[in-house]
Amino acid sequence: MTDAKNPNIRAYVNAVSGGSVALETYPVELRRITNDGVSMSMSEDADQVLQAHDALNLTLELPDRKLPCSIACIVRHRDVVDNSVVYSCDYDWGATSDSLGVMEELVEYMLPD
Repeated sequence: MTDAKNPNIRAYVNAVSGGSVALETYPVELRRITNDGVSMSMSEDADQVLQAHDALNLTLELPDRKLPCSIACIVRHRDVVDNSVVYSCDYDWGATSDSLGVMEELVEYMLPD
């Protein structure tokens, strides 16, 4: 498990669905990353669009990595905290392109040097 309060990580999320909503990308703040899931906070405006979708795509721009990682996620919980909404998600490796490569990138980030 890794606390994700690293300012060098940029993260975005979008809905996995047909139509224009899948093209809309929203910035998120990562709260925690584990080997099987992630928690992230987002604005209430983003939640208004995404709350109808349980399948999301998370894009991570990890420090010292050339390409972003894209991970399919399933939303398990949504909670309002202060002025944002916190999503707790499990990774959906079966729906993630190049899941082994993405897993390797994520593990390399999470493990200490």
